[in-house]
Amino acid sequence: MSQQSAEVVTEGNECLRREIESLVGSSVRFSNGCWLNLKDDGGLFWGDDPYVQAWACNVTDDWLETVLNWIAFWDEPRTESKELM
Repeated sequence: MSQQSAEVVTEGNECLRREIESLVGSSVRFSNGCWLNLKDDGGLFWGDDPYVQAWACNVTDDWLETVLNWIAFWDEPRTESKELM
């Protein structure tokens, strides 16, 4: 069984919240370089930032806000140490 995957443009995307919600159960590559597996893995969604450092989000009621904040953070150009360029 293959896993569904999608690519999502983040910058200026007014439908980002809706798109992410619709992709639960999929692997998502974002235009800012982030990657996220939206399949519950022991209560976590796992992903990578643009520098391929692992990141996880608890699958709780506010998971979507957490993901949107993470995406917005990486929409700004940053260094590996997460500082703004």
